[in-house]
Amino acid sequence: MEQVELLEINQTNLEGEGCYCLRSKPNSKGYTNKNNWLTGRLDEGLKYVKILEDSKQAGFIEYTSIEFSSRVVYGENYLVIHCLWVNSTGKGYATKLIQKCLEDAKQQKKAGVIVITNPNTSWTPSKDVFVKNGFIEIEQAPLGFELLVHKLGNASDPYFPKNIGTSEWRNLWN
Repeated sequence: MEQVELLEINQTNLEGEGCYCLRSKPNSKGYTNKNNWLTGRLDEGLKYVKILEDSKQAGFIEYTSIEFSSRVVYGENYLVIHCLWVNSTGKGYATKLIQKCLEDAKQQKKAGVIVITNPNTSWTPSKDVFVKNGFIEIEQAPLGFELLVHKLGNASDPYFPKNIGTSEWRNLWN
């Protein structure tokens, strides 16, 4: 039987564990840049949690408080998921990672958790796994962006910026 564990990356273990991303290979410039970026963000409260299967990386989730998020979304007292990726589906790994984020949101007394999806990009997570885990789509934006939220109470909804056109949206996401 496979042994599955969650490992939270922090300042102490970042160098040895590093980030795990489909697009980043160790010793590549992208991998080095991502680890450097993580170093600064961890101090802001960003969480980077890997899921390990038999001590091998099987996926990760990255999330932070909305005030430090790189996603173009507004709201108060939410966590925002930047990225979720697993290397094999059907094992419940994405759900385990999402549940970890929801647990952190509850412990931090957050209003909920936000994620932005887009079926037309390869760099946003898939909407389906979030819907399966209780997220609700509350808004759409140009270029196929979808705003999903899992609320933990009676807070106001998060929202995309208003009154901007498609070209401005393209600039925000490039």
